[in-house]
Amino acid sequence: MSILIAPQIIASYESGLCQGFRELGKKADLILMSENPYSRQLVAEKPSKGERIAGDFRVLNAALRVNYFSNFGVQYATRAITITRRAFALRILLWSLQKTDTYIFTFGESFFGLKELPLLRLMGKKVFAIMHGSDARPACMDATWPEGLDAAVEDVVTRSLHQSKVTRTLERWCTGIVNRPVHGQFHQKPFINHFFLGNPCAVGPTETVAPPTNADGRNGTVRILHAPSSPRMKGTPLIRKAVEELKAEGLSIEYREITNRPNAEVIEAISQCDFVLDGTFSDIPLGVLGTEAAFMAKPAIVGSMATSEVQRFSQGTGILTDCFVPPDGIKDAARRLITDPEFRRSHGEHLREFVSENWTPKSVAEKWLKVMRKKQPKEWMVNPKDIQYVWGYGDPAAIREVVRETLKRKGVQAFRLGHRPDLEQKLIALADGQDV
Repeated sequence: MSILIAPQIIASYESGLCQGFRELGKKADLILMSENPYSRQLVAEKPSKGERIAGDFRVLNAALRVNYFSNFGVQYATRAITITRRAFALRILLWSLQKTDTYIFTFGESFFGLKELPLLRLMGKKVFAIMHGSDARPACMDATWPEGLDAAVEDVVTRSLHQSKVTRTLERWCTGIVNRPVHGQFHQKPFINHFFLGNPCAVGPTETVAPPTNADGRNGTVRILHAPSSPRMKGTPLIRKAVEELKAEGLSIEYREITNRPNAEVIEAISQCDFVLDGTFSDIPLGVLGTEAAFMAKPAIVGSMATSEVQRFSQGTGILTDCFVPPDGIKDAARRLITDPEFRRSHGEHLREFVSENWTPKSVAEKWLKVMRKKQPKEWMVNPKDIQYVWGYGDPAAIREVVRETLKRKGVQAFRLGHRPDLEQKLIALADGQDV
């Protein structure tokens, strides 16, 4: 079996997965058409021809961006980069057709905007898609919109149309799709539940990790890390407020906050903390940051509106949700981890045991091989009609406002959820101020 993973790396997932396939003795190529300094990189001892071509493109792309944007302006620079990317992508695709039998495309993309998928299937190739979040989550539930209500509404309209088209294309041509149920509202066909496969984290035993302490905020200082990629999306102001209120209670806390730092720096910061405050508005209990922390036996608190939905869809996975709490439960969860060092230590150890057994690159790759061979247990499959979650990812107040304004200006059809009239009604109720 020869596997190709392309064209993006999201939060180290693809590098971990590729590493896992290689550990299982499979031929696996990681073809990246762009750089991502926030993800762990995977350097092959002997890069394949496809990996070398992609590497050459990334170097050339960086040079074009520097020189063309400064000398020729945005229009000509964008055109030059697009033409160059297509030329390199064609070389990689032609090479891969002779070498690869299984493709894994990431983040709703491929080499040619999914247009090559029919050709790949016609040639007998297996094609899989892995979806991560903002690529799949309906735009009305994904508060990554640009600032300003007008811009947010237009983003919802434009992105919803694109996302629905991408999902239909993937469902038509892919052998299988991996996604999380809390992001799966656009799906009309069953898909593989991401929660059962897990995050292939490559944090190894060689990492230098500060041992657990008995500090309880009164006898010793507890070290807390917050490492947001986006302070707005992670609800950083609410986390700062919770920490200050806990300090006002007399608890001794060393709070460290780092933003948009390379993965190696984040790993080092995790290793030196007692626990992580991940965010307040997530929709998954154990993202990549939490997984990296878990490998070092460091608990991560995650605030979410999706606690009940995640518990429903993660049954049987073994995922621990003790620190997966509603947004208004962040402070209480942090207080418990601060003042109860035994719980902090034991929960961290339970997390490490779980990820070490289930979410190493090799163990995740083994589960992927079951999917590729259509040998996955039936409980791994999600019926999209069972999905009821509409709060998404981001500040609930902002989501309510944008949903309400989009309905007012564009109508419910703007959400592109006509195949799910029950979810449309939930969004209307949400906009009306109801609890859904």
